[in-house]
Amino acid sequence: MNRLLPITLRQLQVFLAIAKTESIGLAAESLTMSKSAVSQALSELETRLGVQLFDRNRGRIFLTAEGRRMMPQADEMLHRAEDIADLFRRGHEPCPFRVGCTRTIGTFMLADLLKSFRDAAGWMPATEIANTSRIAAKLSSFELDIALIEGPVTNNDLVTFPWMADEMVVVAPKDHPLTGRPVSYEELERASWLLREEGSSTRDFFETQLHQRLSRVNVSAELNSFDAILRSVRIG
Repeated sequence: MNRLLPITLRQLQVFLAIAKTESIGLAAESLTMSKSAVSQALSELETRLGVQLFDRNRGRIFLTAEGRRMMPQADEMLHRAEDIADLFRRGHEPCPFRVGCTRTIGTFMLADLLKSFRDAAGWMPATEIANTSRIAAKLSSFELDIALIEGPVTNNDLVTFPWMADEMVVVAPKDHPLTGRPVSYEELERASWLLREEGSSTRDFFETQLHQRLSRVNVSAELNSFDAILRSVRIG
């Protein structure tokens, strides 16, 4: 029977501070603790878990594989503890709720969604707009509570479910030779393309659904703005 004391929130704070700063000294400063107290807390945590969470090399300290596995769970536990601590300090104010969305959704749909939410709930959540990979990373690190994205994510720590159906289309200037008629893959191979940046769901869709059917793709530019792409295409 294991009679060791349970893991404390302070030990998890120490673990995360060391992981983020890669330094016992900097972690101690950020937590207003002595270096010896930080070292002792880390030693007690590793003893309790029976694993080594950090490797030390030339005065630097790095997460082990076990430490990397522990990061998201430790981060979640501290966030939940902070939420509990804030629960009654906020009185009857709504709980903080952080919503992320990808750029196209942010451009064309977010305003209406936020208005509907405010009309129903009487308050507004915090929001962030970025590409899919950035939003997925923030969800995984608990910097966001939920997100609306345009494409699939491969992070096993995230749970996804369908929200709505849409379609992807290729656009060209009105006077372009390919406009207004069926187009072959050979013609698309000779065309110049404006694409979204890597990491966006629109770019991922292009790579998995269209690029594989083309022997080559002539990319003129990559832009991280849907509006900028439409404007650039419109003026040729």
